[in-house]
Amino acid sequence: MYITEQDYINIGENALEVVQQSKPENREAAEKFAMDFAAGYLRARYDVDATFAKEGNERNMTLVGCLTDIALYR
Repeated sequence: MYITEQDYINIGENALEVVQQSKPENREAAEKFAMDFAAGYLRARYDVDATFAKEGNERNMTLVGCLTDIALYR
């Protein structure tokens, strides 16, 4: 996926635990929601499929931050 476990750890020690709530499936669902939510706003101007296919340092860190925030707080 576009978001990694390390992205949550960078936010704070407990962020990964919060989003997973003891189940990795919860994290996956939250990330899918975040990506779909953001894509709804971005798709008209950007190739979101190409953007979300990027990995590592190729990713846009601003977008990573926004997606992790959405996954954690929505």
